[in-house]
Amino acid sequence: MQKCIGVVVPELKHAFFAAVLDGIQNAASEAGYFVCVSQSREDVLREKQEIASLLSFGVSGLLVSIAQNTKDPDHFQQVLDKSVPLVFFDRVFHDLNASRVVVDDHDGAYKATEHLILSGYKKIAHIAGPQYNINMKRRFEGYKAALAAYDMPFRQDLIVFGALDEVSGTTGMQTLLGRPDRPDAVFAVNDPVAIGALFQIRKAGLHIHDDVALVGFSDNPVAALIDPPLTTVAQPRYEIGKTAAELLISQIGQGQGTFTPVEKVLKTRLIIRQSS
Repeated sequence: MQKCIGVVVPELKHAFFAAVLDGIQNAASEAGYFVCVSQSREDVLREKQEIASLLSFGVSGLLVSIAQNTKDPDHFQQVLDKSVPLVFFDRVFHDLNASRVVVDDHDGAYKATEHLILSGYKKIAHIAGPQYNINMKRRFEGYKAALAAYDMPFRQDLIVFGALDEVSGTTGMQTLLGRPDRPDAVFAVNDPVAIGALFQIRKAGLHIHDDVALVGFSDNPVAALIDPPLTTVAQPRYEIGKTAAELLISQIGQGQGTFTPVEKVLKTRLIIRQSS
């Protein structure tokens, strides 16, 4: 297969990845490349299978956002060992000789937590993502940094780790509300988790904003449509895809032998809505 870029995303159903793919598609099309897209469905075994399939098709390079249970980068090192150009985006590995396009997760989480602090909330919980995922760890660190900057105590009992879906938001919020000293605000690691938390808050007979404020991360389109609309950290989704594709196409043109990895860090933007 000539002039084709392989793309592996965790889930095609999420609006975030749809917008990223739009950026990839446009940049690739302008450079004369086709795009072959597959999804890992958040499973590392399927991720390996999809990558193997794309390589067997003879793609010119790979763009990958890793599955949430991917801990070991060995299958990506094998890609690099074959001199196949590889660029990570959104969810990435930092210890490989590959370019990356990410957002400033630390700063975005800091701004989200700071907003809750300045809004007067005192017991700000965090429903976190997988502890081994570097992006989610940086959001956790941004949350802690904001607390420290405003001399607010870090409380381990206000932290719940989970996955990146609505179910984790629901179960995480249920855990927090079951504790004797429940939080008055929650910063969720992403919007699906925040939406799961929102449903659980309502199920408990509490009011969003008045009883428990809520902030997410990603600015999925549904965040503006739920009741109340969700405060969230917007990521430049289209730009993530466009930038990643441009890096990969440039790398393909240079040749793997003269390639120097590049990391592009894009800024986020806090969008304040009625949930906080």
